[in-house]
Amino acid sequence: MKRPKQHQIDELAQRVFRDALPAEWVAREQRPDYGIDYLVEIGKSEKLTGLAFAVQLKGKKTLAHDGESILYQSLETRHLAYYLDKQRAPVFLVLVDVVTHEGYWLFLQRYALEHLKDVDWRRQTTVTLRLPAANSLKNIDALERAVEEADHLMAELRPSAVQGAITAERKRMETLDPRIRVEVSATEGGVTTT
Repeated sequence: MKRPKQHQIDELAQRVFRDALPAEWVAREQRPDYGIDYLVEIGKSEKLTGLAFAVQLKGKKTLAHDGESILYQSLETRHLAYYLDKQRAPVFLVLVDVVTHEGYWLFLQRYALEHLKDVDWRRQTTVTLRLPAANSLKNIDALERAVEEADHLMAELRPSAVQGAITAERKRMETLDPRIRVEVSATEGGVTTT
């Protein structure tokens, strides 16, 4: 029985990706895969943080680059539209060179909002992405900071109802000590807790 080359490349890319993540992080493979291959939760000091991001993983035998950026020329725009319009979690493209075992990442929703804002990409079948060479999987600290920033951006893109946020904060704070009753109010200037 034959095993197609692309299946081998996909498996190698998964190995490189999983091996790059710290042991404290949890990478949950998504089956079936509908444009998201992994949900990853960041762990620190032997505890999960609740900070999570989605990963679309792509493996290649060779990566095209121009010195400053790694080029990925075939992200389907229907996937990018889904990530930007529907997905609540930050989605990161992880591109892996399976020969050199190098991997690079890109926060897709921010890329679409900032780098494709003047491009009518939704009318195209695919879009070319430029992943900064500095976004290496070898620099996990930079990836973690990017995920934290991505989490904040996604909260701004998908805001919850104000009353729901106030109720959630009150309930969260009351779980810290059941003897305490909390009142939370919010204005445009911020949140006040008493």
